Amino acid sequence: MIPPGKGRGIPYFYMTILDPTAKNALQDQRSSFTISEYSLGTCGKKDPENPSCAKITLTGKESN
Repeated sequence: MIPPGKGRGIPYFYMTILDPTAKNALQDQRSSFTISEYSLGTCGKKDPENPSCAKITLTGKESN
């Protein structure tokens, strides 16, 4: 696990400003993005909210 504030790299997301999420991101650059293992199909038939189905949340803000 990488300690907070020590992460490296830049995730890029392509979004349309027609999506309210993109409009909000342009006004306030703080953001978070959660990805679930469920979308990979490796959780089997478990509920996506089941704690044994891993998730990762990326948080940050735009830096100049």
